[in-house]
Amino acid sequence: MRILITGFTPMGTWKQNSSELLLRSLIENPLVVPDVEILLRLIPAQSFELSRLLSDLITSSQPDACLFLGQAKARNKLTLERFALNMIDFTHPDADGCTRTAEPIVPDGPPAYRSTFPELDAAVAALQAAGIPAAASNHGGTSLCNQLLYLALHQAAESAVPICAGFLHVPVMPEQVAEEWPDAAWMPLETMREGLRIILAHT
Repeated sequence: MRILITGFTPMGTWKQNSSELLLRSLIENPLVVPDVEILLRLIPAQSFELSRLLSDLITSSQPDACLFLGQAKARNKLTLERFALNMIDFTHPDADGCTRTAEPIVPDGPPAYRSTFPELDAAVAALQAAGIPAAASNHGGTSLCNQLLYLALHQAAESAVPICAGFLHVPVMPEQVAEEWPDAAWMPLETMREGLRIILAHT
């Protein structure tokens, strides 16, 4: 199976994004998962460009499945999202300095899509069994993380060759707590890497 894994660049005034830090770690020190080919790509945090960026990425990489990574600095565990909502609403500027208020991601699109990433709940159970803080989440917010998952699921639903798509929110890393968010929940990089390996092994 060919799996595309993406991370985001920082939003607006953020110094770093933990999903980018994790992705760069995977580029420098690749995970090895039997029967899984891993493709790694960084996506700019540009809301108005996201649909085009995703389409180009899917066309060029031709994955069987996508697992998108994003930062959730209020969470202290790995969270796999079950749903993506047809709503974009965020006040912290993206990388282009843009904000959006209560807009549909796809006009006339379904209110929500359910993640099609394989074995989502089994992966969460495996993470918990390994002692890694993890949960399934029914709400991934209304910022670019939710937007990316919704766009991928919508494109898959409209495609003659649909792909599976899911989203993994990761906490911030210790260096981000030290430099930027002293009160944020955090998780070490190696724990995130092992968690991602377990998730991929369950696809």
